[in-house]
Amino acid sequence: MDNKGLVTNRLTFSYEDSRLFTFPDITCDPGGHCILMGPSGCGKTTLLHLIAGLLKPRSGDIIIDETNLTGLSSGQTDAFRGRHIGIVFQKPLFIPWLTAYENVQIACYLNNK
Repeated sequence: MDNKGLVTNRLTFSYEDSRLFTFPDITCDPGGHCILMGPSGCGKTTLLHLIAGLLKPRSGDIIIDETNLTGLSSGQTDAFRGRHIGIVFQKPLFIPWLTAYENVQIACYLNNK
């Protein structure tokens, strides 16, 4: 498989007792940029959480650096996320008494980097 950076195929997700989200296929080359746009409630944050491995899709594939996240266990997904995925949440989740740099350092330390 060629390293395409990020590839999603036939991705669907639904929250408990909620409508089914069906997402378009994505290919984003390594070092490339993708933009995610849409109205409120269309599933942008859900898609980002799926790509980050924070949620499991109902169906489809999420492939990052030739690894299909949908085939990984929760522990394997956590380890992969720690090594390959950076997340900036909408709400800051930093340790408030540390600087931004120290917050990043502690994340690297906890990941043995």
